[in-house]
Amino acid sequence: MEPIKGKQYVAMFRLLSEKETADAKRPALLTENTVNISVSADATQTKDGVIRTTSEPEIELEITSVLAEDDAIINKIKNATLNGETIEAWSINFDKKGTGENSGKYAATYYQGKGTELEFSAPADGNVEVSFTLGVNGKGVDGFATVSQELLDEALYVFADTLKTGE
Repeated sequence: MEPIKGKQYVAMFRLLSEKETADAKRPALLTENTVNISVSADATQTKDGVIRTTSEPEIELEITSVLAEDDAIINKIKNATLNGETIEAWSINFDKKGTGENSGKYAATYYQGKGTELEFSAPADGNVEVSFTLGVNGKGVDGFATVSQELLDEALYVFADTLKTGE
């Protein structure tokens, strides 16, 4: 078994209201993304042992990023959080490529939810960091996501030739 590297998991976002006009984007300089699934449980003692009753899972998608100047997706996330807009999110695994009808795509989980926390941290001796939490509606859906070549180049650091690329 091989461990999966953290840089192979990327989070992408888009406002639900822009799904017909804009591609999902990832925050620049993403340092960490986390999916938290929590379930509360009640225990009932019986003469035969404990019976557990669980609640529906609560899911939160969290990211941390070094804030880049004019990061458009962070600005959209901020405004959506302030205005209670629905945000779409994808947690994408670049280590797992699709096959057949999903060829050229990558394994992903799709979520919708609302921003529940947004924090900007500006230490005197470092870069500004932004942390964001998406409170997910439902449980998310597994599938395969199309990722632009531009994002793949950024995420996977592809080889570049020595010759100029423009005219």
